[in-house]
Amino acid sequence: MTRSARCLLLAVLLIVPMTYAQIPGVQYRRVLLPVVADGPSSVPGANGSRWETVLLLTNEGSSPAYVNPVWRSLNCSADGCELPDEILAPHVTVPARIYTTWFSRDAPSRNGVILRIEDQYADAIRASLRVHDLSRQDKAWGSILPIVPENRFTDAVTLLALPGQDPNFRVNVRFYSLNTNIPVQVTVQAFAMNTKFASNPSFEDTLLGTQTITLPKAAAPDWLPHYVQPPDVSPNYFFLSDFTTVTNGAPPPLMRLEVRSATPGATIWAFATITNNDTQEVTVVAPAEP
Repeated sequence: MTRSARCLLLAVLLIVPMTYAQIPGVQYRRVLLPVVADGPSSVPGANGSRWETVLLLTNEGSSPAYVNPVWRSLNCSADGCELPDEILAPHVTVPARIYTTWFSRDAPSRNGVILRIEDQYADAIRASLRVHDLSRQDKAWGSILPIVPENRFTDAVTLLALPGQDPNFRVNVRFYSLNTNIPVQVTVQAFAMNTKFASNPSFEDTLLGTQTITLPKAAAPDWLPHYVQPPDVSPNYFFLSDFTTVTNGAPPPLMRLEVRSATPGATIWAFATITNNDTQEVTVVAPAEP
């Protein structure tokens, strides 16, 4: 390795641990962006689709606020910006991006990012996260994804009306936990939903099966030596698209999923996407409200 190459690597190694360092003395509130496909190129998907997420941030308050780890679309890179936070000016909406350089190469498009917003101004920050297919962007605007504050995490989540055996759609369920210091387990129960417009004991939902799933801690980047993943950058996460193990091989026309934390003290959140195999239109199924 040449001297210049060694100097460059040393500079990168010195910068990386600081990239997601929080501003001293600033308290942050954690918010989950459940899917982030952002970076130098789009994320390839099924049937020639190419996916991208668009993040917008608005500060409706009267004071600037720190948001970490976000940079606006300015003429700087993740290793060239002086501060790890974006300082959002009041009364302005900005396009923002999560620089995925410091994650595992395939992780950000799957397991999302934990956004940290300066606590004293967090109630004034508004965010929008849209996913869309670049290969069909002239036909559809995409879908808005939930943005989940930490206080929305709970010990149980219900997802209703998921298609179980329709070849026209692919169903993906994503599970998350912000308890990033330990692996977290969830118990998933699948029920065949009652499809009759009646409330009758003979029509009750039928339990098909139960599966316990581990949401592992996020892996550190696989391309940079000696890198230590900062805490609270990525959530514990698991992705489920094959439901045969949960339904004992018999997925019904419509499913109800009951998801519960099986790790004491750990809270969870989950949501589903239903994608049309022909149009790539995405329908988002958020947890049923109590």
